[in-house]
Amino acid sequence: MKTDTVLNGVLLVLSACAITVTGLFVKREFWPSELKPTSSGPALEKSEVADWESYLSSGNRLGPSSALVTVVEFSDFQCPYCAQVAERLSKTREKYGGQMAILFRHYPITARHPHALGAALSSECAAGQGRFEEFHDVLFMKQDSIGIIGWADLAKRSGIANLQAFERCTRDSLHADRVDRDIAAGNRLGLTGTPTLLINGQMLRGAPSQSVLDSMVHSEIARRVSSTR
Repeated sequence: MKTDTVLNGVLLVLSACAITVTGLFVKREFWPSELKPTSSGPALEKSEVADWESYLSSGNRLGPSSALVTVVEFSDFQCPYCAQVAERLSKTREKYGGQMAILFRHYPITARHPHALGAALSSECAAGQGRFEEFHDVLFMKQDSIGIIGWADLAKRSGIANLQAFERCTRDSLHADRVDRDIAAGNRLGLTGTPTLLINGQMLRGAPSQSVLDSMVHSEIARRVSSTR
């Protein structure tokens, strides 16, 4: 009798495990093919945002204001997937030239990345000297050194001219209001992590591949061109 009880318990556990694994498999299979998990990042979540244009009101623009498509990027300078997406966005922007721009907005995950807020504040000090994009690129390029290399050293690599003003700015968090504004916008959008992108009315949570980014931007550019004819 005792043996039967133990055997039934084992079978029950195995059955539960099988159900769990099957559930995970089904969940994975229901992702659209271009949004399935990849080795370069977690599966994407895609949704519609009705008031997406309100998120264009603030941030650091990379590219012309006349661009047909502006990708709003909520990012964290210590997030490894954010570094991947930043590189892919740069390639997409290079591909489409003045037809695409990026609006970078801060969403530092301080519970996981202890230097992300400092990096965000420092990047705003770089922006105050017209060197946001250069500092942004150096931060992602030297991501493993954030918290080891000082902000001033990274500023030098970014070509920031007035290092004394930069150091004073970072020390006193002179542009904390800009970072706070971005965090509040991310909270309003219901962000749970980074990277998160808004490509016109579509929100992508996760790290889209190069092909997915290129395809979505291309479709939006074509749609905008068609609507103006």
